[in-house]
Amino acid sequence: MQTVDLKEALFARLMETVMNVLRPFSQLPKRSAFTLVEILVTISIIGVMLALLMPALQGARESARRSSCSSNISQIAKAFRDYEARNESLPGWRNKITGFSHHPTVQPAESAVSWTVSLLPHVGKLDLYDWFTAYGQQGSENDEDVRSKVIDFYVCPAMALVIRRQSAGEAANSYAVNGGSGCEALHNDTQPLGDGVFFDSLGNQPDDRWYDSDRPQYRGRGSSLALIGTGDGETSTVMLSERSGLNVPLDIVWGSAPRPPRPFQAASAGRHMILLPPGVTTKIEAGKRTINASPETLVLPDPQPAGYDSGDYFYRYPSSSHRGGAFMAFCDGHVQFVNETIAPWVYVQIMTSNSRLLSDEVKSWQRYQKPEGGYSKYTFSDADLRN
Repeated sequence: MQTVDLKEALFARLMETVMNVLRPFSQLPKRSAFTLVEILVTISIIGVMLALLMPALQGARESARRSSCSSNISQIAKAFRDYEARNESLPGWRNKITGFSHHPTVQPAESAVSWTVSLLPHVGKLDLYDWFTAYGQQGSENDEDVRSKVIDFYVCPAMALVIRRQSAGEAANSYAVNGGSGCEALHNDTQPLGDGVFFDSLGNQPDDRWYDSDRPQYRGRGSSLALIGTGDGETSTVMLSERSGLNVPLDIVWGSAPRPPRPFQAASAGRHMILLPPGVTTKIEAGKRTINASPETLVLPDPQPAGYDSGDYFYRYPSSSHRGGAFMAFCDGHVQFVNETIAPWVYVQIMTSNSRLLSDEVKSWQRYQKPEGGYSKYTFSDADLRN
């Protein structure tokens, strides 16, 4: 509504300026028409005024998009907090659901789904959640394509390509939860407790159809805001972020990887979560980015695991269609626009939930070298986090 009012005000101002320019001509002796020179001058003035007004209009549109995106991510964060209050735990980035089928030709059975499904009852979409639990075979009364389940507040309005997909009935997702390194940096088949906020809640159970005999000791893990509160605190721990840049896939992830994660082989499972940078034992080079990274500035694993695809690593980092950074929601529910120039070790600090429980490798990322030697814990500056 504010954008519409601004457009009307700018148009009124434009017309007032044009009339002021034309008024002297109206005081000239009466004649049948304007001269060619007068018409050309008027057109030129209108063109100049439009050129001056267009940046203002574009700025107003972007401001409205940013406000809407901030509202979306805030709504999702509040839904997570509501989920935690009702269940005394947060959902996992991978969860079990009964009655769901990934494809209408597959018999419904227990399966793994992303947080995008688990959160539906807490964002006023109980009917859609019931649809997932009842999803049936092709030819049944409930065989509609899962890709058609569009949820507006899962999408940043600045993503023009996604908006076109939405209008075509194909769902998309602009936001991803903080998975830390619990998808890759496993310690003795255990997800690291001090990393991230969301874990794989399923684990690897022999009676599950996605059971992996190569990982018999891998177990699921839960988390809660109370646990985060005993660590680094809710105000300084990222809950979720935008992940909607040019280099990431646009598809929403209703389901998730049916197999449990494997070290350095699960980057593609990050379509619905952001992850800590790989290769945490390696010093990050100058100019590398963890937000809005380009092919030249992307943080890659070192050493590179066999068979890895560098394209997968765009999935793991925050990105947006907004200039200069990305919106992030923290565990206490507040939302901030985080500068894309934030240092990688600062990013690690806001991504970890309990520094006391981190491995030595990850701890080393949370410090910067002082001129006099030694290391000191980083303190946020206004340049890192800004509204």
